[in-house]
Amino acid sequence: MEKTIDYELKRGEMVSLIRRMEIEDILRFPIAKHNSVRNTVTNNLLVERSEGRQWSVSADIKNKQSVITRIA
Repeated sequence: MEKTIDYELKRGEMVSLIRRMEIEDILRFPIAKHNSVRNTVTNNLLVERSEGRQWSVSADIKNKQSVITRIA
């Protein structure tokens, strides 16, 4: 599944969206949210990461998007 988020998220919604991702799911956020996306994956999903879940966060500069991919 690939989903683009073009609207302003409320506090906690980003974490909830990322937690519900299945392997190979992709979420795209505006590039302005890139630091928030990276911090969320690094700091707010510690339990999920300790269980073996992994995400990749990259910047798609051409399309002005921050891309999260669930890889494990």
